[in-house]
Amino acid sequence: MNQKRKLTSNFIALSIGEIASKGLNIAVFIYLARILDPDGFGMISFANSTTLIYAVFVNLGFDIIGMRTISKDPNQINKYVNNSITLKLLISVLLFMILILHVSLVHLTMQQKVLILISGLNFFSITFTLNWVFQAYERMWLIAFRQFLAGIITLIGALVLVHGKDDIVAAMSITLIVNVIIAVWLIVVYKKNYGPIKFELDYELGKSLLKSGIAFGLMNLMITFYNSATIQIIGYMTSEWETGIFSAALRFYAFMVLPSTIAQGVFFPRISKANTPESRDSIMKQFSFFSMLLGCFIGVFFFVYADNFTIILGPKFNGTSGLLKFMSISTILVYMTVTYNSALLSWGYEKKVVKWIFLSALTSISINILLIPHYGIYISAVTTIISEIIAVSGILFLYSKTKQKIYFSDLFKFLFLSVVSVFISKIAWDLGLQINLAECLAVFIYIALLFIFKIIKISYIKEILTNEV
Repeated sequence: MNQKRKLTSNFIALSIGEIASKGLNIAVFIYLARILDPDGFGMISFANSTTLIYAVFVNLGFDIIGMRTISKDPNQINKYVNNSITLKLLISVLLFMILILHVSLVHLTMQQKVLILISGLNFFSITFTLNWVFQAYERMWLIAFRQFLAGIITLIGALVLVHGKDDIVAAMSITLIVNVIIAVWLIVVYKKNYGPIKFELDYELGKSLLKSGIAFGLMNLMITFYNSATIQIIGYMTSEWETGIFSAALRFYAFMVLPSTIAQGVFFPRISKANTPESRDSIMKQFSFFSMLLGCFIGVFFFVYADNFTIILGPKFNGTSGLLKFMSISTILVYMTVTYNSALLSWGYEKKVVKWIFLSALTSISINILLIPHYGIYISAVTTIISEIIAVSGILFLYSKTKQKIYFSDLFKFLFLSVVSVFISKIAWDLGLQINLAECLAVFIYIALLFIFKIIKISYIKEILTNEV
C-alpha cells in the first residue's frame, strides 16, 4: 500500500473511531448537563481541572517520546514500555499523595474534595494506557475500536448510574471506570502481540526519559495549565453556574478541534520517520492539506450555526453559543498550530516550542485574572483567540527555521471555500430553509466545490476505497 493510501486508511480509521466516540460522549455530555444542571456540571469540571495539572507529570511526554522512538526502532518496544510504565507508576503514587495533601488544605466542601480525589485516581489508569504503542505501529483500526468501546461504556454508565442531581459522585466515577476497563483490555492485547509487561527501571534509560520528558512536560503543563487554570479562575472568581456554562462551551470546542487530534495521530509516526528535506516536505504537504480542509470549514460552520448546537443543552445553558462563536475563530488557528507543532516535536524541537507555549499560556492566564472580574466569562473566550495567535505565530516562526515550506495557500484556499459554502447556506436559511437543512446544504456545497475545483478528485476517492486500503 502506498503512503497516500496508508495515510488515508489510517485517517479514516481514526476518524470513525474518534467521531463515534466523541458522538457518544456528546450524547453523554448533553444527558449529564440536563440532569446535573450548570451547577453540578461546573463542580465536575472544577474537579477535573484541579487534577489535570497533576496528570501532566504522570506522563511528562513519555508517550510522544515513545511513539517517536518505536517508529524509528521497533526493537525498543519492550524495554521502553516496561521502563516508562514503572516510572509513571512511581510518579502517580507520589502525585496522588500530594493531591490528598492538597485537598486536605484547601477550603472546599466534602463533596468537592471527594470529586477531586476520584478524578485523581485516573493517574493510575493513565499509567497503564498503551494506545500510543499501537499508534506507533500505525494500528489505527485497533485505536478506533478502543475509542468506540470507551464511548459505548461511557454512555451505558451514564444511563445506568446517573438519574438525578444527587448522582454527581457516580457521574464523576464513570470516566475512571471506563479508563480502567480500556487500560486492562489494551494490556491484554499488548501481551498477546508483544509479550508481558514487567516492572523494571533501567537507571540510564530512566534518566534519559526524565531528561527528554522535561521539555514535553513543560509544554504540556503550559497547555494544560492554560485550560485548567481558566476553569479554576472562573470557578474562584465567578459562580458554579458560570463555570458550568463555560465548561459546556469548552466541550463543544473540544469536538470542533477533534479532527486535528485525529490527523496528528495519523501523521506523527510518518513525520518522525521522515529524515530528508524532501520526505519531510512531502508528508507535511499532505498533513497541511488534511488539516486546513477540515479546520477552516469547521471553524466557519460553527461560527454561523453555534446557536443551533448549543440549544440542545436546554434554556439553563443560555450564553454558551456566544462563547462558542469566539472559540470557533480560534479553531482554525488550532488546526494550523497542531499541524506544524507536530512536525517540530517529531524532529526534536520541543525545547524551543515550549517557550512559545509558555508565552501563550501566560498571556491568556494574565488576561483572565485581570479582566474576568470586570467582563465575566466572555473574556475567557476572547483569550482563546489571543493565545492561539501567539502560539501559531511562534510555531510558524520556529518551523520556518527548519527551511521547510509553510503551506499558507491551503489556509486561504480552504477558508475562502468554507466562507462561500456557509454564506450561501446562511442566505438559504434566512430565506426560510429549515436550519438543519441549511447546515446540510453548507456541507454539500463545500464538498461540491472541492470536486469542482479539482482539489479532491473522484479518481483518488476510487483509489482509497479499493480493497488495498
